[in-house]
Amino acid sequence: MSKKHFSWLLASTLIVTTLILLMPGKTGKESEFVVRSLVPGLDSRVNDVTRVRITKGGNVPVATLVRGEEAWTVEQAKSYLADWARLKKLLFALSQAQVIELKTSNPDYYDRLGVKDISDPSSTAVLVEIGEGDQATRLLLGAPAQGREGQYVRFPDQEQALLINRPVEVSAQAADWLLRDVVDLAEAEVVDVTITHPDGDTIHLSRVSADVPDFTLDNIPKGREAESSWAVNALAGSLAAVLLEEVTHADQLDWSKSTHLRVLTADGIEARAEVVAVDGKSWLKLQAFPYPEQAAQPAEGEARDNAATARLKRVEAINTRVRGWAYSVPEFKSELINKRKENLLKPLAKK
Repeated sequence: MSKKHFSWLLASTLIVTTLILLMPGKTGKESEFVVRSLVPGLDSRVNDVTRVRITKGGNVPVATLVRGEEAWTVEQAKSYLADWARLKKLLFALSQAQVIELKTSNPDYYDRLGVKDISDPSSTAVLVEIGEGDQATRLLLGAPAQGREGQYVRFPDQEQALLINRPVEVSAQAADWLLRDVVDLAEAEVVDVTITHPDGDTIHLSRVSADVPDFTLDNIPKGREAESSWAVNALAGSLAAVLLEEVTHADQLDWSKSTHLRVLTADGIEARAEVVAVDGKSWLKLQAFPYPEQAAQPAEGEARDNAATARLKRVEAINTRVRGWAYSVPEFKSELINKRKENLLKPLAKK
């Protein structure tokens, strides 16, 4: 090997060695880091949790969920039923989450990770508090990680932001924490609908059985005809998949000018509902009843007994949920229930 080549090799080696020595190594904190549970012990005590509070930016309360003797409820909604499935998913995710990386401790970068303190109205973080008092676990849930699975979080009393190994879904919308399903009498099972307005205007439509595709609109004025079977049939879905937007006690509202709705199903369920507009919102209340067996589709012996039992159970399930409550419902539902007969008829021919 020539002296010139050897000198070049030696110089290259010294440069590489110098670069390696100058490269920043792991800090003591990083080198000692090990994967750990986000909330140690939560998996073993999750069934003992009795209170969960959700708060968003600006310290705006979203929902306080409290476990009662029979079910979880939401304090801000007059203790109406909470969406247990959503809450269970949240608690499970937190109990299984593991910290896989330490992130910034610099508050200037919190906003990037979505873990800015919620005292700031611009914060996109959601604060989850499990338990209450000094024993509560408080955690800021931030943005999802970019380019990898996981989510940024921070304990509000600590500067260190963290990356956990899984997303944790937590809604900042109050309605999402309520059990939003009110009632579901599908159009396919309805056989009779009556809508009565405060001024006496009435719509009645029916069909012989659920197997008949179209309803017949009764009492059509002479010389008029229904606009379309679709428009008439749509009324049968008035109480199908009804979801609440807000909830309150029914006796807190004035129902004197309400529109009345009566729906019968092929399996012998009668639902009576009222809809009224208050402060720009449409509110609905309802009750369910079993109607006379002879009005339901006939059955014999054991089949008849089973059908009657199933009908009673379904009625009770509906009433247990809705008894005493009024629900703010989407506009398209209230528009459907408030249809007038004239809306279902073809326009009069111009003379």
